[in-house]
Amino acid sequence: MSLVIAVAALWSLGGGTAPAAPPPAPAATQAPSAIDAATQTAATAAARDWLALIDGGQWQESWQQAGILFRSQITSDRWTRQVQPVREPLGAVVSRELVQTNAADSLPGAPAGDYVVLQFRSDFADMQDTIETVTLARGDSGWAVIGYFIRAA
Repeated sequence: MSLVIAVAALWSLGGGTAPAAPPPAPAATQAPSAIDAATQTAATAAARDWLALIDGGQWQESWQQAGILFRSQITSDRWTRQVQPVREPLGAVVSRELVQTNAADSLPGAPAGDYVVLQFRSDFADMQDTIETVTLARGDSGWAVIGYFIRAA
């Protein structure tokens, strides 16, 4: 089973098709900047709320709650077909710890904006020691997920 899910929002902004192998977690196109406490709190809360939908198997709802960039690059049905067979077999979340936070004003292939890339070290009932990377963009209504990656640590 492949353990990497790469959401279309970060690899097909240019209108391309999915790569043969999912790309690594996005890297900022500039040196990561320090993140203030309020931004980290808000972005982390948004990421955790969205991850709770994934944890509960609420694939359609996770798509609906994702940012416009995410939704414009992948249909709800395709998202479900990609995420469900990878995430469901892992089982329930046992633990999830935020281990890294980076802020950027640009990401490869994305328009200029405010972005936060969060990495969580997560253990699941049927697989321990994974890294979940959640990329968020700040929009008019706050922080929204535009990318999700999961891989073995």
